[in-house]
Parts: sequence; structure tokens; C-alpha cells
Amino acid sequence: MMNSILLVSIAIFGAVFTSILSIELKQGAVRASALGSLGVALYFHFFPLVSSSYLTQNIPLIYFGSSFVGMVSPIIHPNRAQIAISAFIYSIIYLNTEGVFMKYGGRLGASAFIAISFTYGFQIALKRFKLFQYFKK
Repeated sequence: MMNSILLVSIAIFGAVFTSILSIELKQGAVRASALGSLGVALYFHFFPLVSSSYLTQNIPLIYFGSSFVGMVSPIIHPNRAQIAISAFIYSIIYLNTEGVFMKYGGRLGASAFIAISFTYGFQIALKRFKLFQYFKK
């Protein structure tokens, strides 16, 4: 349970951090994703005994996948709350789909795509049915 909470938190941090690097610090989506992901991967490569083997294997993967969520255009997700919600959905999908997306582009990219698509579709539905007005840009 604690491992799952930690991985969900890392996914949310990774997506929001990538978005900040990309948009606010003007590094671009690819560079922002690469900088954060490389830092996390190198840390766990050189210090593998810092945490359990499960976390050492999954933290870099979930961070890298969440950086895909953070790479989304600000037109699709204009604020950090929407990116955080997509990252949360991504992490739930990631934690529950081991071995499922083998032939569909991989688990990381497919999970990120589903999470972003779901959040964006939900945002459009809210606007169309005028259920909530706080999703306006």
C-alpha cells in the first residue's frame, strides 16, 4: 500500500515537474522529459540500495511515463491541476496493467495516452453539459 502511494506521488510530481520545465522554463517538452527522467534513472542506477528492489525498478519507469503526461500541450491541459489528475489516472493504470499493453506501444505510453484522453474527454463533457464552470481557460 505504501509503495503504491509513493509511486502515485512520484507520478504526479513527475508530470507537474515536466510541465513546469517545458512551459514555464521554456525547455520544450522533449528536453523537459529527458532531463527529469535521466536524473531519476541515474540516481537509481548509481544508488540501487536506497530503497527496495520493487521501488528501484518501478520509480524510474513510473516517472518516465508520467513525464509523457507532463509533455501534453497547454492547449489540452492548461493548468497543473489537470496535469496532476491525468498523472494520478496514469499511475492507477500503470499499477494495474502489468503485462497488458505488450503489443500496443508499451505500458508507459499507452497508459499516459489513456489518462490524458480520459481527462481531456471529461473536460469536454463538463463544458458541453455546463456542469462545472471552473474548467474554463
